[in-house]
Amino acid sequence: MLSCDSAGIIGYHEGEGAYHKMKNVAFKRGYRLDSISRPVNPAKDFERFDMLIGMDDQNIRDLNKMAGSNANRVKIHKITDFCHRRDYSFVPDPYYGDTRDFELVIDLLEDGCEGLINSIVGAEK
Repeated sequence: MLSCDSAGIIGYHEGEGAYHKMKNVAFKRGYRLDSISRPVNPAKDFERFDMLIGMDDQNIRDLNKMAGSNANRVKIHKITDFCHRRDYSFVPDPYYGDTRDFELVIDLLEDGCEGLINSIVGAEK
């Protein structure tokens, strides 16, 4: 069974929904972003999940600080490491950008998620 969740490194937007610009671009691609933001909970998330995926190098550094053990650190990955169609080393923050910036984020996440799923399926064979 595959289960996933989304969490932020800090709780600045805790309890809020997705940013309206991202929701609009995602909706045009067929995605409904209706989850509510929460911060990473190291005590629970490293126990619950086999993988924790960061969007950029700072996320990865922050997750490594939260990990507490090498067993937890091996669970940390960057989504762009799973990309096959796009050559980016991180997912840029589109917050102050225009629609194209939000579309790029979705492009990168679609590519990375496809590669991640293929990696998981391949590891199960």
